[in-house]
Amino acid sequence: MSLCETSYGLVDVFPVEDRKSALRESLAEINLHLAEAQNSGGVCFPMGKGMYRVVHIPEDEAVLLNSREKAPYLICVEVLKCEMPSNTKGVGDQKLSRGGIPLANGDAFLPKPPPWAYPLWTAQEVYRNSSDRMSRSTAQAIDQAMSHSLEARMKFVNVSLSVVKQLPRQTHDIHPGINRSGLHQRATNGGEFEWVRVVLTADPGVRMEDIGDRGPPRRREHRRVPSTIAIEEVKAAAAKGEAPPGLPLKGPGQDSSDAQPQVNGGIPKASDALSGELWEAKKERIRKASVYGKVPGWDLRSVIVKSGDDCRQEHLAVQLISHFYDIFQEAGLPLWLRPFEVLVTSSYTALIETIPDTASLHSIKSRYPNIPSLRDFFVAKYEENSPSFKLAQRNFVESMAGYSLVCYLLQVKDRHNGNLLLDEDGHIIHIDFGFMLSNSPGGVNFESAPFKLTRELLEVMDSDAEGVPSEFFDYFKVLCIQGFLTCRKHAERIILLVEMLLDSGFPCFKGGPRTIQNLRKRFHLSLTEEQCVSLVLSLISSSLDAWRTRQYDYYQRVLNGIL
Repeated sequence: MSLCETSYGLVDVFPVEDRKSALRESLAEINLHLAEAQNSGGVCFPMGKGMYRVVHIPEDEAVLLNSREKAPYLICVEVLKCEMPSNTKGVGDQKLSRGGIPLANGDAFLPKPPPWAYPLWTAQEVYRNSSDRMSRSTAQAIDQAMSHSLEARMKFVNVSLSVVKQLPRQTHDIHPGINRSGLHQRATNGGEFEWVRVVLTADPGVRMEDIGDRGPPRRREHRRVPSTIAIEEVKAAAAKGEAPPGLPLKGPGQDSSDAQPQVNGGIPKASDALSGELWEAKKERIRKASVYGKVPGWDLRSVIVKSGDDCRQEHLAVQLISHFYDIFQEAGLPLWLRPFEVLVTSSYTALIETIPDTASLHSIKSRYPNIPSLRDFFVAKYEENSPSFKLAQRNFVESMAGYSLVCYLLQVKDRHNGNLLLDEDGHIIHIDFGFMLSNSPGGVNFESAPFKLTRELLEVMDSDAEGVPSEFFDYFKVLCIQGFLTCRKHAERIILLVEMLLDSGFPCFKGGPRTIQNLRKRFHLSLTEEQCVSLVLSLISSSLDAWRTRQYDYYQRVLNGIL
């Protein structure tokens, strides 16, 4: 609680520049108490698995986070691993899901590779006819629906997938699973490897029927404006002292854009860490400087300390994400999510697990102003057309599909670039779930698209604002379809978890019982699987570079300096 009270007290420290020194003084005092407490057993680190004793908090590593009204900060915590008491051995023997629910039959769920270890699925693997996957009729519906364009054009391109297998051959690639020609490696029953290439063939100029009326009508409320042009329009309006409609002007000294120095002339390199320093390198540096560094069991943890916000809703959100993670894992789907831990210490304080080796899209753009788009950043960091570039694209698509479904089903809002993280492997990670289910920023549902799918995100998938077909964009569609069908099977599991907290008073339940009704509707339990295919494609179409989504990004840029 001392850490949380420190965050609460820093709000009253003025000028703001003095908060950093005040934070270090407070941490130094806490370190004195930690040293005194070691004789009586010490303080246990309350997050993560295992038992760890807190021994020191490096004051110089503390970082104050940008906030207008609060004073959250990030700290590193030196811990020592403690041996579990013998009488508690076996407590963790029961196999639990990531969401904490005991598995009915632990042997039925053998350890699976992490999501990033799955290969890019071939058409045969994606549409495999089995009891826990889609039926053959559903797979055929995907083939048929995806052959239609999402836009009403005069010309269409019919994309089909085929698989070319090749014999094993010697390679010297650094990244296992993908060779230099873009082939994906898969183990055969004999333990050897075969190479599988996904080939797309196109038949342009063939007019095809529209998807039809099986699903809800496709919404097309937004107009197409190139993102760069729209940004310049907003910047010009701001320069003239004109605020975007319905929003106040930013006052002097309120620019919260990152002041990070440019590196490599503003051009990223593969060796550059997104966060400025790789977590393992940081651990080693702190270990060498620490008096506890040579003690067996030494480790380093990192948390964000928040006060002044009710983080119980955040805790609910990350619990739900953990359950979606379990659902995808149990189904063997490669949709990627990154659950993290939130420890609520009171109605206004909390500790939040940090995700190492990540940076927000906003901070990446601030650090590399010479990189005009997210795809250009991928090209510079991963080297276009290299195996690492293709792997980063695949990771990006699998995480985009997972979080897109979560954002749609839970109606997560406030998806500006400060709340989207990118990790070293190319995964997108969503954070900050203060607006979901039934509440929105400002009480206005401005972000009306099902999920965020702007042009810069599409460009990383080799597509554009119009949703031009590409191998990775088609892969994104298939993952969204499979993920949605799988989530529907577990709809009652998610609905029950949300319904239990309906009377909690969380802001996300301001809609009352209708919140649960709308959540149930978004699972579309009355539709057939074939109709769900059309539904998901319609959701993707409605999200394509949606005008309201882009305008919300522009407002955040003008008001809060979020790029």
